[in-house]
Amino acid sequence: MIVFTIAIIVSILNILHVIIGFARETSESIYMGVGHYYLDYYQYLQPIASGMRGKWTIENYFTTDDPIKTIFGPWQYLLLGKVGALFHLSPVQTYWFFVFFFSLILAVLIFRFIQMLLSQEPFYKQIAAFILSLFAAPFFRISKVGEVFVTDIFGFWNDRSVLWKRFGGIPYHLSAQIITIILLIITSDSLEKISKLSSASILKRGLLCGILIIVLFTFAPSYGILIVLSSMVTTSVLVWGSLGDRTTKKFSFILFHPIILLLVIPAGLFIKNYFSSEPYFLRISETEKAWQIHPSLKDVILTTGPIVFFALVGVPFFIKRLRVVRLLFLSFIAISYLFFFSDIPFRLGTTNMRFYSPLIYVFLGVLAVLIFKSKRTLLVATLFLFLLFLPANIKAFIGQLNDRNILLSPITYLPAEAVAGFEFLGKYRQEGNVLVSPRQSLGMVMPTFMDRRMYIGRPALTPSYVEKNLLSEGFFMGVMSNEEAEDFMRRNELTFVAVTSLEGYRNVPDYPFLRTIFKNNHVAILEVKRGQ
Repeated sequence: MIVFTIAIIVSILNILHVIIGFARETSESIYMGVGHYYLDYYQYLQPIASGMRGKWTIENYFTTDDPIKTIFGPWQYLLLGKVGALFHLSPVQTYWFFVFFFSLILAVLIFRFIQMLLSQEPFYKQIAAFILSLFAAPFFRISKVGEVFVTDIFGFWNDRSVLWKRFGGIPYHLSAQIITIILLIITSDSLEKISKLSSASILKRGLLCGILIIVLFTFAPSYGILIVLSSMVTTSVLVWGSLGDRTTKKFSFILFHPIILLLVIPAGLFIKNYFSSEPYFLRISETEKAWQIHPSLKDVILTTGPIVFFALVGVPFFIKRLRVVRLLFLSFIAISYLFFFSDIPFRLGTTNMRFYSPLIYVFLGVLAVLIFKSKRTLLVATLFLFLLFLPANIKAFIGQLNDRNILLSPITYLPAEAVAGFEFLGKYRQEGNVLVSPRQSLGMVMPTFMDRRMYIGRPALTPSYVEKNLLSEGFFMGVMSNEEAEDFMRRNELTFVAVTSLEGYRNVPDYPFLRTIFKNNHVAILEVKRGQ
C-alpha cells in the first residue's frame, strides 16, 4: 500500500502544474493544457485528436506538401485518442490523463525492479531506494540578489535532474521507460531461471522481448538499442564468464541471441532505413542532430546531485553480489553513459540526450542504500538526502509553474471566441487546407480542432519553412496584389484563411476572392469563393 501511495503522489505531482493551470482558466479563455514546450505539446496533441476522428495512420498536418501516412513515430497517440473518445474526453483531457496513468505505472514498475535488484535486502531498504531514485535532485547554491536570497540549481539542457524531468509531461517518454523496465524485468528473470524453464517457455519469453524491442524501435529507438546491447553484454558474460551455472551458459544464447539476430536486428535495420529515407523523419533527425549536449564531468556530477557520492561508495557492495539482474542493469547504465558522452548518437542521426536515460537514477538509488547496514542509519541518511533534495525540487516545480515561456504564450490560454471559430471550421463541410499566420504558431494549434492541413507549422515539420513564413506574412500584410494572392492560394491548394486577434494584424485580409464565413471579436474565417 505504501508503494502505491507514493506512486499516486508522484503521479499527481507530475501533472500538478497543469491542474493549477486549469484552475487559472477564466470565462473568456480556454486553457489548452500546455505543460511543457508548446510546439512539442501541440505536435503530440494533434495525433490524439486524429485518433479520436478515426485515423489509423500518422499524417503531417503542419504543412500542405507532405503526403506521409505512417504507422511509425508517434503512432501511440492515435491509440490514446481512440481510448479518450470511448470515454468522451477531449484531446487535452486524454493527453494529461495518460501522463498521470503512465506515471503511476512507471512508478510501480520502478519499485518492482528495485525489489529485484535488492531481492536479498529488507523491505525498508527497497523503499529507501525507491524514494531516493524518485526525488533525487542536483546540487544547489544560495546567493543573495539585493535583499533577496535566491536558490540556483545546477543543470544542463534537457537533463534528468529532478522528478518532473525524469517523468515529465510527454506520454511516449513515459511509455518508453515502462516498456524498457518490463524488458529488463523479463530478460533478467528469464536468465535467472533459465535452467528451470522449458524450451517452449524460453522461446516465448525471447519472442516477447523481441516484439517489445521492435515496438521500442518504432518510436524510441534509443531505448531499443540500449536493451539489445545490454542483453548481448549480459549473455556474453554468462557464456564466457564465471557468473551462472553450466545450464545457464548453455541456454543463454538460445534465449536471446537468435531472436536478436533473426528478428530484432532485421526489423531494426528496416525501421532505420525507413526513418532515413522518409523526408518527414529526416527533417526531425536533422533537428535532433544539432542538439548534442556534452557537459563536463564536473557539471554532470553537480547536476546529478548528492546521491552520486553515496552511489559511488555503494558500487563495491553492488558488484559483490552481482547477479544477472544487476549485471543486466549495470550494462544498461554503462552503455547509456557511453553513448551520452560519445558522438555515436550524432552518427545515428539523433541527439545524445536520447541515451541519457532517467533510469540512471534508479541505479543510483539502489547503490546509495547498499552502504548502510543499520536500519536507523539508513532512515537518517534517507531523511537527510530527501531534505537535501527539497530546495532543488521546489525550485524546479516553481520554475515549471511560473514558466514565462508557457504562461505568457498567447496559445496557452486561447480566447474562447477564437476556439469557437476553430471549432466552426472543424465542423464546416467544405474540405480544404488552411492558411494561418506563423506569428503565434497557430498552425500548430488548429489541427487539434479540425481535420485540415495547415500551410505552415514549425521548422522541423514544415518543408521550406523560412520561405513559407515570408510568403504567408506577405499575404496577411497585404503586400501581395490581388492576382498574386489568389495565385498563391491556388498553387498551395489553400481554401481557407484564419486570422485572429493574437497575431496583431490591423485588418483582416480584404482580397476580393475571399468571403467571410465566420467572424467574432477574436477570429475571422474566410473561404475562397467557389468558382475562383
